[in-house]
Amino acid sequence: MNSLGKLAILALAIDLTSCADDGPFYSGMAFNRPDEAAMADYLNSYGVLKSYVDRSRHPALKLGIGLPANDLTEGTGLNSLVITNADEAVTTSGLGHKDIIGNDGTVGAYAVTDLVAAAKDAGTGIFGHALCGHDINNTAYLYSAIAPIPGTEHPGTAMFFDFEAQPLGSAFRLSGNSGTATVVDDPVGKNGHVLHIKDATYDSYPVFDISLPEGVTLGDCKTLVLDMKAPGSGGLYGQGMRMRVGAGGDYTPYNSPYGFGCQGDAWGKELIRLDFAALNLSAEQKKFSSFELAVGSKTGKADYYIDNIYIDWSVGEPPYYYTAEEKRNTLTKALDAYLAGVMKTAGGYIRSWDVLDEPMSDDGRYMLRSANNDNKADKDTLTNFYWADYLGGNYARMVVASARKYYKDNGGEGELTLFVSESNLEKNGTEKLNRLVRMIAKWEADGVTKVDGIGAKLHLACSLSAEKQKQNEADISALLSKLKDTGRMIRIAELDIRLEDEHGQQIEAGAITFEQRLKVADYYNYVVRKYLETIPGPQQYGIALSNVTDNARGLWNGLHMRNASYMGVADALAGKGVTDNSIQ
Repeated sequence: MNSLGKLAILALAIDLTSCADDGPFYSGMAFNRPDEAAMADYLNSYGVLKSYVDRSRHPALKLGIGLPANDLTEGTGLNSLVITNADEAVTTSGLGHKDIIGNDGTVGAYAVTDLVAAAKDAGTGIFGHALCGHDINNTAYLYSAIAPIPGTEHPGTAMFFDFEAQPLGSAFRLSGNSGTATVVDDPVGKNGHVLHIKDATYDSYPVFDISLPEGVTLGDCKTLVLDMKAPGSGGLYGQGMRMRVGAGGDYTPYNSPYGFGCQGDAWGKELIRLDFAALNLSAEQKKFSSFELAVGSKTGKADYYIDNIYIDWSVGEPPYYYTAEEKRNTLTKALDAYLAGVMKTAGGYIRSWDVLDEPMSDDGRYMLRSANNDNKADKDTLTNFYWADYLGGNYARMVVASARKYYKDNGGEGELTLFVSESNLEKNGTEKLNRLVRMIAKWEADGVTKVDGIGAKLHLACSLSAEKQKQNEADISALLSKLKDTGRMIRIAELDIRLEDEHGQQIEAGAITFEQRLKVADYYNYVVRKYLETIPGPQQYGIALSNVTDNARGLWNGLHMRNASYMGVADALAGKGVTDNSIQ
């Protein structure tokens, strides 16, 4: 009789009822929660987890438990659980980019040295998680490394023509041979003196002599701004605004006054804004401090007014924005420096790593995760960093190559085993796994890059809906079959199982009944047993458990007392199914 059946008998012996319950462990029998002390005694009769692995059938299988690096180095209770029950500790912190790289980019991997020393003393291995991912980086440093170099610009502005100083009737010359430009009173009676352009056709515009303030040149000028009033037939639409510096050359086209927001026969205050950058000035022209400027609306027959012509400028050096290539080079060096640092301090002791963590987009329309498609992206606080956005889609090649190089350079013996870990592979008909397999094949197409295995991160839900739970188990079975077909080493990563009611709502620890805990244990057993049955021995790397002291999901509670799920895993490792020899 398996251990879960035994615990059911224990429960019956302690507090038997006559209610019917068709749960998978009790074969029609039902029971209330047993005395906690008696149940704890029974669970404690189990050996340590790793003792249940059939080493004759699974000689290379590694049982892992996740924990932060400081738990291992400081000798906490969780550290004792890991050393006693697992073959290797799976670091959930301590090895990532944000743990090792300072805000100035320096490598400070002292914690890694302590971690390795503690593992050696304890006689346990370490699985390294993870070398490259979107949410394990010192983003403050990375974003600062590619931030624009601040400029020394000082903005300024000056009014050149408001026409109040010109007597009524004063004429301005035009750049063409038609029309007039005359100072008149504002026909609306609001702006005082304004300039009226009349009967000018096409490329004939008023010309203004500009003398910039001392220290300002044409190259510093950013925008020419003016007010305009034009009827629909006199320049509001036409072929757009035109501007030219100097007496010869072509006019630069801009939007029409209407396109800038002016309305028919009403003043558009500061709406006409013409960028000097569009003029494509020569280096010599940019040095001008005095020049003539022609500006106006290109129309078949002009009848419009302009007023308040001023220029905005900025003196000094503008900010320098790195090119995409410069960003790629800077970040490649930064990532390489991290990889060199972490491998140096690991000293070859850590032989297996997640080389990439969750590289695939959660959106099936895309391949790689990006700031443009990730619903986890937080662009305000910049908590995530997406390497592929800067290094390109083949960034994995660089990470793999550097990891293998620095492992060897620092005393690594044998081959480094590198995994790509990914979440939610069991969902949507394993669609995400299909994309991941294609992506790895693309990375390996260079004939040099080698990804050894795939880590399936399984944060699962056990449903109280029999129909939903049947589908959950079918999804796991399908996933493992497809993982087997990849021919790569397969690792179950971050395995934990929460309990959900029939409506998909999580049930908190305090509300979980004894019978429900057995259902969770049943699902743990199913997942582990299916892995051992489906994945061939040469492809089995191992199973890593996560959140092990979470009372709702873990194998232990917060006081490090075993939960029923402990038996589900132990029996599965021993090759026992939970329905073997069930109570009759």
